[in-house]
Amino acid sequence: MPKERITLPSHLTDWIDRRLPDVGGISNVKLFRCYKIPFEWLARSNEKPSAVTICNRIYFQASLGSFDDPPPEMLAVLFHELTHVIQFKRHPVLHLPLYAWYLLRKGYWDSPMEIEAREAEAKLVDEYLRDYKG
Repeated sequence: MPKERITLPSHLTDWIDRRLPDVGGISNVKLFRCYKIPFEWLARSNEKPSAVTICNRIYFQASLGSFDDPPPEMLAVLFHELTHVIQFKRHPVLHLPLYAWYLLRKGYWDSPMEIEAREAEAKLVDEYLRDYKG
């Protein structure tokens, strides 16, 4: 699977490091742009996921665009996936089995991990836009 490493702009990395200390430093998270992201075949709909997080690696669909001046929708995907990195750091051994169990029991939309990520993404996008666009 060909992938390209993503480097975020410094103002965004600085902001993430200040606002999301539980990530453990954005420099410790590996970001990739891919034409085919890992496990996209697990998606139940015809719509491909925008990104997937595996431990401290985030794989973004190449079609998502550049993070140089990201629109709110791209920031939402980034912050959503960073929330999954934080979840992994909380429970490194149990994270993947727990995530899979929630998916099977509750489905994607009602999984507690996905609910947490959606709530965090909305809050973080608002904060970022207020800090840098407002």
